[in-house]
Amino acid sequence: MPMTKAEKQKAYRDRKKQQEGESYLEKERQRTKAYYVPIAERSKTDQEKRRKKVRKLVQKHRERNRQSTIEPSTSQPSQQVESTSQEQEQVVSSSTDNPISTPLVVRLPCQNPKNRTRKRISRQVAKCNREIERLKGENINTQRKYKTVSKRYERLVKRTTQNKSSENVGQDKETGNDTHGNDGPSSSKSGTEKLTPRKRTYKELRDEGLSPSKIPKIVKNKLVLANLLTDEIEDVYNKSDQQAKAIVTSIVSSSKLKEYKLTKTLSQSTGIRRSRLVKKRKKDWAKVRKRTRNRIKRESLRKDILTFLERDDNSREMPGKNDKTKTEDGHVQKRILNDNMAFLHLKYKTETSSNVSFSRFCTMRPKNIGLTRYLSRNKCLCQKHQNMALALKSMKKAGASVPLNPDEFIRKLRTTPANTFLSSLVDEEVVFSQWKKVDMPDGRKKTVIVDQTLKKEDFNSIMNKQICEFSQHVQRVKAQYAAISTLKENLPPGHILVQMDFAENFACSSADEVQSAYWNGTAVTLHPVVVYFKENSDTLKHKNFVYVSDDLGHNFGAVYAFIKDIVNEMKAAVNDIKMVHYWTDSPSSQYRNKSAFYVVSDHKNLLGIQAIWNYFETGHGKGPCDGIGGTSKRTADLAIRQGKIVVQKCFRLL
Repeated sequence: MPMTKAEKQKAYRDRKKQQEGESYLEKERQRTKAYYVPIAERSKTDQEKRRKKVRKLVQKHRERNRQSTIEPSTSQPSQQVESTSQEQEQVVSSSTDNPISTPLVVRLPCQNPKNRTRKRISRQVAKCNREIERLKGENINTQRKYKTVSKRYERLVKRTTQNKSSENVGQDKETGNDTHGNDGPSSSKSGTEKLTPRKRTYKELRDEGLSPSKIPKIVKNKLVLANLLTDEIEDVYNKSDQQAKAIVTSIVSSSKLKEYKLTKTLSQSTGIRRSRLVKKRKKDWAKVRKRTRNRIKRESLRKDILTFLERDDNSREMPGKNDKTKTEDGHVQKRILNDNMAFLHLKYKTETSSNVSFSRFCTMRPKNIGLTRYLSRNKCLCQKHQNMALALKSMKKAGASVPLNPDEFIRKLRTTPANTFLSSLVDEEVVFSQWKKVDMPDGRKKTVIVDQTLKKEDFNSIMNKQICEFSQHVQRVKAQYAAISTLKENLPPGHILVQMDFAENFACSSADEVQSAYWNGTAVTLHPVVVYFKENSDTLKHKNFVYVSDDLGHNFGAVYAFIKDIVNEMKAAVNDIKMVHYWTDSPSSQYRNKSAFYVVSDHKNLLGIQAIWNYFETGHGKGPCDGIGGTSKRTADLAIRQGKIVVQKCFRLL
């Protein structure tokens, strides 16, 4: 039977041992040591494998030792057993006088020789550990003293070098050599002040034991130029942003730095990390230019989307003083979108012919513009929109598959008739909720949500009428927002656009009040106004006004007083005003009444210019005035909390 590879190797090792003897064993030991890797340098998997192997070897070794202590007692020669058996036959039992018939071999437990000195070894190990700890403490103290002495030595060398440098500079001045490159007399410099490139060059030469006056001028100029360039690179690098730093690093880095071993030198001279210099060796200026162009395109796209979302037909500004969002430029008034992002994205692509994706469009929405939330706790919403939202909610509960968004429902009516949605109702009776005015016991009227249960046929007839009215309402709202947007873009010379609305009354207060002051608080009227105009250019400008009054009536008398002041202010700001366009909400108590119609008809005689008054749909007069009112109240409230003012009357806000 042929030999296996293992048997051949074993036979080869045996022959080598017989031929070479100890020299072969020494070579094998050296070879094994050369391949040995400390366990700390191995991976966790290899460490676990080695420990497992060592445990098995130790177990085998202990088992071998245990067998070696047992075998001598069990493998005695038979003759010795026979001789001992004859002697043991005479052994008498302790309980009887009869001799023991069978020989009894008793082996006493023998302590392992390796464990006999364990206690003494432990004491020696503890003593050595204590000595090691003591030496470690002495080593730390010695290192601390060494650092202290080294710092003293460095300061002494630096001071000596500065003294020598100042003496050499003085000597060069006396001999007529301006080593500093200055026309005037030399000035003493402190050790902490940064040296000029020429001074640093001469200092480096003297530190190496060379005299600058004996160095050729062309060599000195090259050294000065090198120091000058490194200073300029360091200055530009430290003052740049991350992208500019990447460009600077790409310019100065090169594979030649590694070839001539100058990477560390350049890093120390310019302050650029070595890792950056290594990564930026490959220059791809096309990618850099492409990234720059892409960044410019993204910023332009972001501005266009922001302008689109801030339009009054796409979002409305919140009027509350707490409706704010903190940004990098301070607090900004919140805006709420009038529609969902999907429709606004489609609308933006239609108007601008842009290929921006929906995800990018949503990403570029600023955080001060919130998403649409219907039936949320909000004030001054359109009653028709809210009634339609409540009706859609009732239809949804009755089994119809309709969206809860009124504007989305109107868009679906373009392809699906309203009767299709109404015919899908499952319940025979529908619980219907609407905002309505009801008569109160004291004779006043109050707007509340009224719930009523209608049959399916009655509900369908009411909904058909309401859907028709709501569709016309939505079309008028869109037409009005488009009209004011077009007017702002194409405002003729000599025309001004005045957009105004009453804000929520401001409650006068102070930072520290007595208990009874809460029940005696006063309020003032705030009337924000935004005036748009063009002055000697095609750029649209605007001015903001906030009128404060103790009159809480919110009637047209106060509005007329505000209008007179606005016209006088704008006559001083804009030359040759011919026409004023008023855009307001349409409450009959404030703007849409006979007094307003009279002022508009006789505006030329009263104020000297023609006027056109435009009314928004009811509940859709939100605009920049609401944001100005909220900002004004928030600013006044902040001043009150800081204790700067105490507002008890309207004149304290002026």
